[in-house]
Amino acid sequence: MLWDVFSVLGLICATVYRAPQIYQLYKTKKAEDINIKSYLVQSSAYVFLLIYLVGSGKALTETVLCAYYLVGLVQNFIIYTLKQKYKTHTDALEQL
Repeated sequence: MLWDVFSVLGLICATVYRAPQIYQLYKTKKAEDINIKSYLVQSSAYVFLLIYLVGSGKALTETVLCAYYLVGLVQNFIIYTLKQKYKTHTDALEQL
């Protein structure tokens, strides 16, 4: 039971750590320093690990890991989307 507390605390920390990056992207509308390749590699790892958890039948017993990988994928998608959006925004401003 005590160990479950640590898994939830870990999940909270792991899902909150990207929030400042997302907020900064949204606030400054600048994303040129974001290395999208690292986010794509990380997202691929999440997908492979989710496939493993589902395929091995461990998804129902490892719900914290599943939640972490899913939230990570969503956050990486948000960062990727903002990167693409503000890249286009920056390119349009430079053409003016």
